[in-house]
Amino acid sequence: MSLPGSTQDSRFASTLAPILQTLPDIAPIPLNSGEPDYYGASWEIADALSIRAPLPSRAAWSHGVTSRAALEKTARRNQCNLVFTESDARFLRMRGFPAQAVGAPFLYARNQQNPTRIPGSLLILPAHTTTHSTLDETASTLPQEVLELSRKASLTLACISGMCVEKGLWTSSFERIGIPWITGAWIFDRHALRRMRILFQLFDYLATNQTGSHLAYAAACGCRIFFTEDLLLLKRADYRQEPLYVQHPELLEGLPEDLDTFRSIIQRVYPTFTTGMDGASEQIEWGKSTLGDAFKRPASEMALLLGWRTDEAVSARYYAPGYLSTSTASDPSPETAPNNLDRAFAEQDARLNPIHWLTIFEESEQALADGDHARALHLTTEIKAARIPIRGVDRIRGLALLGQHQTEAARAALREELHLFPESPDTRERLKQIAPPPPPRKNPVSELDQIHDQIQNFTNLGRPQLQSLYELTKAICAEDVPGHFVECGVGAGGSVALMAYLIKHYSRRPRQIFCFDSFNGMPEPTDLDRHLPDGQSARIVGWGAGTCHAPQRNLVDLCNSLGVLPVVRPVQGQFHDTLPRWRNIIGEIAFLHLDCRWHDSTQICLDHLYDQIQPGGSIHVSDYGIWQGCRQAIHEFAAERQLNFQLHGIGPDRQGVWFQRS
Repeated sequence: MSLPGSTQDSRFASTLAPILQTLPDIAPIPLNSGEPDYYGASWEIADALSIRAPLPSRAAWSHGVTSRAALEKTARRNQCNLVFTESDARFLRMRGFPAQAVGAPFLYARNQQNPTRIPGSLLILPAHTTTHSTLDETASTLPQEVLELSRKASLTLACISGMCVEKGLWTSSFERIGIPWITGAWIFDRHALRRMRILFQLFDYLATNQTGSHLAYAAACGCRIFFTEDLLLLKRADYRQEPLYVQHPELLEGLPEDLDTFRSIIQRVYPTFTTGMDGASEQIEWGKSTLGDAFKRPASEMALLLGWRTDEAVSARYYAPGYLSTSTASDPSPETAPNNLDRAFAEQDARLNPIHWLTIFEESEQALADGDHARALHLTTEIKAARIPIRGVDRIRGLALLGQHQTEAARAALREELHLFPESPDTRERLKQIAPPPPPRKNPVSELDQIHDQIQNFTNLGRPQLQSLYELTKAICAEDVPGHFVECGVGAGGSVALMAYLIKHYSRRPRQIFCFDSFNGMPEPTDLDRHLPDGQSARIVGWGAGTCHAPQRNLVDLCNSLGVLPVVRPVQGQFHDTLPRWRNIIGEIAFLHLDCRWHDSTQICLDHLYDQIQPGGSIHVSDYGIWQGCRQAIHEFAAERQLNFQLHGIGPDRQGVWFQRS
């Protein structure tokens, strides 16, 4: 099963050569997991995670723009339905279907080339057929119209769908009039989305005689789109063998049967698109909005939503349950993996199934609506511990904490929602409503005030602790204490950015700040990890495993915006894995900031790093007055080493402390 990448007519070789050089070759694939594999979508996720081949998916991922009626008919109750936008997800959830907004598969196409757009170039996308539908091109005047349009264009190329190429449609028509063609999207092509993205970035104009998802794809990439005078209407009879319409014939009633109706639909649905090349304009924002660009997820989250699972013992690569035995840590072979498919998923623990967690999420929504804040908090804490990324979980957790009058904790949870899902306007507005009043400012505005304005949404530390970090960092730079800075427990990176800014502007020697975090949320707390002063367990108060989750991109973007990224060195992983390997790389330490909450985490950091702190160096512990386990670890370490730490409380409530190496 293979297709040519373009016309084989030698007349067009020199024209096509530079374009073909920018495109990946067509790579045929089987559709083992159905729709998630269409056009190579799941391969893009696998490639982003450095996996040789996609794992079997147990989710439905809409690959094209569709009507609400068709969306409901094709949705599945026993799988996670991945759709473009939150409004579509909400539509399905209201009808009892588990659904999550993740954006269109096209958005995940890897963009390696970033080609330079060819001014005045014209790409033609004629109407396409499918495996089961029919198409009669003989009545179309599109080739003649394209010939006229080509006289206005600097370069004209027809992009014919893989299925049409396979059936021999359109290819001869364009060759006869001297227009070269290239193979476009083919459902069986691993690189289909990637090829189309490059073409839409390369060409200036797009002309088409049919509606479809390609309009949004091209618009999002900056193409100027217009409809040709010749419109090709596929009628109901053309679709009667299509499986969707065989199963749901009532959907055929929504298809137009005459060109006048078709034109009126186009004018209503696409009012900003012209007919003809003159006046065609960019519609980038429309394209991105239609495709759900705001809801695009990191590849790691998509892997989980698709039903893949992570095995931390094998460098956080993604595997379906059952592929790996406890005795091996090698990648599953794509050739042999399908043989294990039935057994693997038959043995899958329900608690690894995203559908299970979407059900829990809906229960938490209902608990919050019922005013049962304790239950809503309990359910969302369970979801966080499972590390299943679901939009809205931290918002519900924050509102539940607010209902229990834990305002500062509620702010932290709402910030966490925004770190994971930045496009959450309701959450952003709620956070503004409960923000503390800003402290009075001196004139002129202090340096710390200026930095605070930029980092305040990226840290859970209060002003007293930030003031302490500010003063200690400047003092170490002024006194020229040798060594690097280390922070354990980075979160979204606000305190790192503060220290990195001061290092850049005040340090008298080259330094880096090493940033240790899982960037996947907190590890499991123990019985020692109780909230002060009430002594309640971490999970009861809403701060169990998986909380404080902020992807590394937050740290990188923040530090980049402050111009301090070269000072910052993120290290991802669990402390017990990373610190033994990195301690010698770090060498001398001038300042250690511990913001890791739990007893065991604090203990591991001190065991591995304390001896490298130089005379005059300091340790800042943010959670000493908040979490019993953290406080206990400090005193146990001092007793074991027979050290006498002179603890300096931070702020009126001594939530944090700092001390110098004894």
